[in-house]
Amino acid sequence: MQITQDGQIIRVPEGIISALARNGMDTETKQEMQPPLHRDVWYATEAYQGDGDPKGLQAEYLAEQIARSSPSFGTTPRERAARWLGAVGAKQISGEPDEAARRAALKKLGKKARRARNPRHARRARELIRLFEESRQLCGDGSRVVDLDSFAEVRIVGDLHGGWRSVKRITGEIGSRGQDSALVYLGDFPNNGFQSAAVLRHVLIQHINDPNRVFLLAGNHETAETLATAIKEMFKTHWDHALKLRKRQFPPKRCYGHLLLDLIGDFGYDLGTEVYEAFAVWAAHLPCAARFGKTLMSHSLGLPESYEAGTLIHSIPSDEGDLRRLGYEEWKRRKSTLRAAMVNTRDFREAGLIDKLKTAFDVERFVVGHSHYRSGVVLSVSGSDIVTVCSSDSTSPDAGHYMAWEYEHERGRLGPGEGLGSGPARPVYLKVYKNGSFELVRVPAASWLSVAGALLRRCWGLRDR
Repeated sequence: MQITQDGQIIRVPEGIISALARNGMDTETKQEMQPPLHRDVWYATEAYQGDGDPKGLQAEYLAEQIARSSPSFGTTPRERAARWLGAVGAKQISGEPDEAARRAALKKLGKKARRARNPRHARRARELIRLFEESRQLCGDGSRVVDLDSFAEVRIVGDLHGGWRSVKRITGEIGSRGQDSALVYLGDFPNNGFQSAAVLRHVLIQHINDPNRVFLLAGNHETAETLATAIKEMFKTHWDHALKLRKRQFPPKRCYGHLLLDLIGDFGYDLGTEVYEAFAVWAAHLPCAARFGKTLMSHSLGLPESYEAGTLIHSIPSDEGDLRRLGYEEWKRRKSTLRAAMVNTRDFREAGLIDKLKTAFDVERFVVGHSHYRSGVVLSVSGSDIVTVCSSDSTSPDAGHYMAWEYEHERGRLGPGEGLGSGPARPVYLKVYKNGSFELVRVPAASWLSVAGALLRRCWGLRDR
């Protein structure tokens, strides 16, 4: 199989051809890419070698990019996307419990993907694109480790995961802050919950209105994911979690929210993917660490294998090119860059890691998100305090089932072995003071009135801004 664009022709490697064929694409004819592939995707396809992709994750990613640009797979980009969604989804749900319900939800999503745009929501989409661009410009290239030493205190909000009501309650609890108080978000704004766009809009406006006191850090969900990854998360991983938790208050199709699929559903394919691309560019320019005295704040803690022990780290460069070439799944698996290791590593208790990080950043203690089941706990590793902060309330009507799975199931399974106790994890935010002391604050619980209102809005098909 050959593909061509801008007068260039390359022969598609066998691993990518296999991935295309498995999802129903004709691999016998030459394909003209319309619209053209991103240059990083083009070069990655040309240089692809199966030996460096043992799980086939990069091949699946590159195959999706080719299919969504191939006229033989559909007459329009949205038709190709809908067809790819159907093919990938059918493989994920085949033989699973609730297969009929999953298939019906997938079919409904395919119909939404075939819409070009939803004129009723075009203004909101354009506003999001503008906010992403304004915030990106304030972030610069995103490589700096944010220095907060000029402040007297820092308030830290952990993973929000589309929990719009959680962020509203936290904002109300924190209230007005003095000029010597900074607010830091540890990333993971979208996905899992059902109001990712509303959460992003809220934190973007906060950052734009007060860029010198509000700081947004990147998490592992501040990355461009593919349709295939979103479908797997929604129709396989988290649907299964919901069945195991037996939390069936809401329709199974609402077990999980994903920003890309939500944007396509709200705005139509053309406008929804335009907003998602603006999100991806913004996310690639977010810093992923901040330092306040001897405290390091980041989404997680990790170092790539290439790190030389004893080297001081003053910046964490963006690895947008790696993400574009490898795709989210393979980029996450390799953790070959400092940024990828810092936002994806889940087990930071490996021998010597914390000692290396203390030297690399010249710190003594750490505040992280990511490991939701540890939320609200202070761990001691290599003589250093590590505080895990996640701020999405799993009991909120906005929350998907992932937070409940992590807070309850994973805490019960992993917590006793780590000395965390057997009770559920707590959604919290954190106050850190100049002298190094800190205070964990429980995220206020949702009132019955707000829960009832959210359920009514969901029945009427309404979304928060």
